[in-house]
Amino acid sequence: MTNDKIVLKVSLDALDDIQRVIQIRDIKNRKLLVGSHGFARLNDCMGDDRSISQQARVSYISNASNDTDAAKDHKLLRFLMSQEHFSPFAGVQIKMHYKMPLAIVAQWCRIRGHHRSEMSARYSVMPDECIIVHNWRIPSKHNKQVSEGSVDEAMQVELAHLQIQAYEYSRSIYNKMLEMGAPKEQARFVLPVGQYTEFIMTINLGDMMRLLLQRLHPHAQAEIREYAEATLKILEDLYPVAFEAFRDYQLEAKKFSRQEWSLLADFFRAGENPKRLANMSKEHRQQVFSDHEIYSKSDRVAFMKKLDIYHLI
Repeated sequence: MTNDKIVLKVSLDALDDIQRVIQIRDIKNRKLLVGSHGFARLNDCMGDDRSISQQARVSYISNASNDTDAAKDHKLLRFLMSQEHFSPFAGVQIKMHYKMPLAIVAQWCRIRGHHRSEMSARYSVMPDECIIVHNWRIPSKHNKQVSEGSVDEAMQVELAHLQIQAYEYSRSIYNKMLEMGAPKEQARFVLPVGQYTEFIMTINLGDMMRLLLQRLHPHAQAEIREYAEATLKILEDLYPVAFEAFRDYQLEAKKFSRQEWSLLADFFRAGENPKRLANMSKEHRQQVFSDHEIYSKSDRVAFMKKLDIYHLI
C-alpha cells in the first residue's frame, strides 16, 4: 500500500467550463409552471456571455481571442445593447421547451428567426387540458388590444361556468368523432384555442430578446406575459451580463420621439420639471402638446406614461 496522491491539474478555463456545464444542468432541471397546466423550461443552450463579445470582436484584427478581460467584455456587451447591435447576440443559441394554449402559441411564435417542433394533433390524441381563466378582465376603454381590472364576482362565476361548459362540450364531440373512426387530423378542428400543446423552440439570443421585448410590454396579454417572465427568469441566470444590459437599455428604458424631445428640452431650458404637466389645467396641457406637434390623445397619454405622471391627472 502506498499513500501516493493523484493530483489533477485543471486550467481556469476548464474549471469555468465545468462550472458552466453544472449550471446548465441545474437550470435544465427547473420547470417554471405557468397558468393552469403550462410551463417553461430550458431544453439546451450553446454559448455564454463571453461568446457574444468574442463574436463582436471578430470584426476587428484583435479577433475573437479567448483571453479577454471580463470587465472589457462587460463594457462591450453594454455598448452593443445600447446601440441595438443584436447580431453578436445571435451567436448564442437557446432551446426552450414550452407548454402553452394554442392561442398563446400563435402570438408567441409570430417572431421570425426561430424553429419549433410541436406536439402534433394529426398523430396523437390531444390531452384533456385547457387553460382555466381565474380572473376575467374588462376590455380597456382606451386601447382595443388590451383588457384591465376585473369583472364583478357574479360575472366571474358565470364566465367561468361558460368556459368549462364549452371545454366539456368540445372535448365530448372530439372524443365521439375519434370513437366513430374520424381521423385525428380532422377531429382536432373542434378543439378550442384554449387547448394546451407542447413545443420546443430553437432561437438565437438576439431574436429571443426581441420576442421578450414585445411580450413583456405592459400592453401584451397578461397570459403571454407570464411565459415571457418565466423565460426571462431562466435566461437571466444563464446570461447575467447580457440581460443586465437588456434591462438597462431596452426592457426598462424609455424612448422619446422628436416632438417629445422638443417638449422636454423646453422644460429643461426653463429649469422646470416636465412632470409639472400633471399639475396644469387640461387646456394649458393640451396647448403645450399642440405647440410641440403632439396632437393625438394616444401620443399624449403615451408620453405622460413615460414620465410616470398619467396616474396623477
